[in-house]
Amino acid sequence: MNSPRGSKVTQTGILWTYVTRFRPGVLMAASRILDSRLYLLGLLTGERMFTLKRASLMVAITLMGLLTACVTQQSYNSLEQAYSQLQQAYQGDEVEIRQLQGELKITIKDKILFPEGGFKLNAKADQVLAKMAPTLSGFQNTKIVVRGYTDNVGIGPGLRSEGIATNLDLSSRRADNVADYLIRKGVDKNLISAQGMGDTNPVASNATPDGRAQNRRIEVTLVGPGN
Repeated sequence: MNSPRGSKVTQTGILWTYVTRFRPGVLMAASRILDSRLYLLGLLTGERMFTLKRASLMVAITLMGLLTACVTQQSYNSLEQAYSQLQQAYQGDEVEIRQLQGELKITIKDKILFPEGGFKLNAKADQVLAKMAPTLSGFQNTKIVVRGYTDNVGIGPGLRSEGIATNLDLSSRRADNVADYLIRKGVDKNLISAQGMGDTNPVASNATPDGRAQNRRIEVTLVGPGN
């Protein structure tokens, strides 16, 4: 179905406003090129010259908008491919994969990766994390952010003896260990980062054992074009 004429005019007007306000350098460069061509040809002057210049710039801006749309679609398709690969790799596992706006989020409960109350990766972690390594190691432009989360239960004496004083410390150590593992499996160290989030951003209530279990998690977020 064709868009109404008014819709096209409005979109073009918005694009014109964006370039004139936020990309004056592009506008100035295009204007100088057009000035030189028109004066050399000596075809138009005054108001007619301004009208032609504006029309030519509008065509260029519209083409820029179409190119941006194509790049965005290509990025979406690349993320879609990564999503499909990870979904296939984790069939039947206790891993949640969600495709969001411009990113993928892989959520893994802490009990799959760590011993209870601990921060060192267990034997099962190797099996689980190894499944995402082939997809993540192929990235050259997509950022990989590993975030660790805990519940709101305080730190016990055992962890304190290992230098873990707060839930923020615990979540940071867990995120660091996951990121280090993925780097060893071939993920570009310049693309991956680790963040400890402590007991912030709970996904469930900490008032129940089940809710606390959901809050203790690792999230691996892929941000970018998917390549």
